[in-house]
Amino acid sequence: MPRSLSLARRRLGTLIGSSAIVASALAGSATLGAPIVAAAGPTAASACTLGPKGAVKHVIYVQFDNTHLLRDRALVPSDLEQMPNLLNFMKDNGTVLSNDHTILISHTGGGILSSLTGVYPDRHGQTVSNSYVRTSSTGAFSFPSTFGYWTDPVSASNTPTVPNMVTPTGANAPAPWVPFTRAGCDWGGVATANTVLENNGAVFVTGGPTPIRLTAASPGDTTILVGSTFGFSNGQTITIDNHAATSETATVLSTSTSAPLGARINLTAPLTMAHAVGTTVFGTVTTNPNGDVTKVFGQGSPQWNEAKFSQTSVSGTKDRALAQTDFVGFSIHCAVDSSTCASGEADPLPDEPGGYSGADFKALHGAQQINPLLTSDPYVTALDGSHSVDPFGQPGFPGFDGMSAAVSLAYAAEMQEAGVPVTFAYISDAHDNHGNAGNIHVAYGPGSQGYVDQLKSYDDAFGVFFNRLAADGINKSNTLFVFTVDEGDHFVGSEPSNPTCDGVTVACDWDSLQ
Repeated sequence: MPRSLSLARRRLGTLIGSSAIVASALAGSATLGAPIVAAAGPTAASACTLGPKGAVKHVIYVQFDNTHLLRDRALVPSDLEQMPNLLNFMKDNGTVLSNDHTILISHTGGGILSSLTGVYPDRHGQTVSNSYVRTSSTGAFSFPSTFGYWTDPVSASNTPTVPNMVTPTGANAPAPWVPFTRAGCDWGGVATANTVLENNGAVFVTGGPTPIRLTAASPGDTTILVGSTFGFSNGQTITIDNHAATSETATVLSTSTSAPLGARINLTAPLTMAHAVGTTVFGTVTTNPNGDVTKVFGQGSPQWNEAKFSQTSVSGTKDRALAQTDFVGFSIHCAVDSSTCASGEADPLPDEPGGYSGADFKALHGAQQINPLLTSDPYVTALDGSHSVDPFGQPGFPGFDGMSAAVSLAYAAEMQEAGVPVTFAYISDAHDNHGNAGNIHVAYGPGSQGYVDQLKSYDDAFGVFFNRLAADGINKSNTLFVFTVDEGDHFVGSEPSNPTCDGVTVACDWDSLQ
């Protein structure tokens, strides 16, 4: 194993890979470093042309999160060594190089975005990520997230004019799907940073949502016991229950948190309906003009109404998760006149060099729009045979931490088979225990049994993935494969309790040290 592995930087119309790390299997006659897309200008979707003489028919770009390419302990095989299906595919079909110049400070968001844009963070706006410090003209501090849809402003909580993805000139950074869609190729994003919707924002809620607790509310009651009174104010109109048939409004007389009843809202008039324990109570609702759902689907659309319902639901419930599951995490950006996006949304990029009009280019966003394109079932079946679901079992996006290799590669394969020839897929890190669809976060040490098991499941998924693509006729004769990673993290820590462990025949024990 070389000391580090990296993807030689190449151009896919725009430059890909300033923090790329793993390997490529180069298609047919395409040459390393050569542009593979056509010149700018809208082209019909049926004319997808990539590479010299159109030799490249597919592009499959796989973005790892934090995969360790070196051994963290001398006796424990590296992540890549523990994924031989992937490692052997790269060695047999392409070039594995080791000259990576990663970003500083190396972090997930900045690393991925540098790979996608081909420039360092000082040129795409995410100078320190996954969040960064921003100061206002008055000296106030804010901490925006790196992760926002490509055209989002710095913060969805106000109306700034500065794009989150900003170039030194103040313009929105060029988007990575544009060279492909201009060349007539539909482009699929599978949880890839900022190319998919990153939030389910439709509204702002002031006061709650909070659940009714301890005892149900009955007609005639003038006090509601709630989980929290934060954000509620005297004289405020509140809503009890966000299901239309059982919803009613009331006015706050006062709030209290004193014993023995705890948090409660006193009302100016008696309730007229019964409401069970757990029913949501929320305050003033206003439109979030910069939320992804508002911007993409529009206020009052069915998607916006679903997101409003979701945002006014109690945290930790399936209703609260629904809009995230339906709208976030997956996008297909289409070429002009592509039938794939015939029913999709406008896909404008106002600052794109050469122009990029939403009247010409459209997109699909979220599992609600994309799953029906890929399968007749509600679910996309992961490569391990499971269903792609959220933590509540709802079909769709399982969350960014739930994008295991089995799920992410399944979506990439389904998109390719559905006629989307360019797919960029993110795979969540293997050195955390993500629980059920990303509902927990527990770090593993090198050689931990859970870590080894997870890498084995990732490797199994790659084996199924490559066999499936081969059966579809997608191989090195017509496909550019790119495998990369955002950081290539390495473990910094103490010795396990059994320092002679190798993680394969003997699992390393880190738990007893905690």
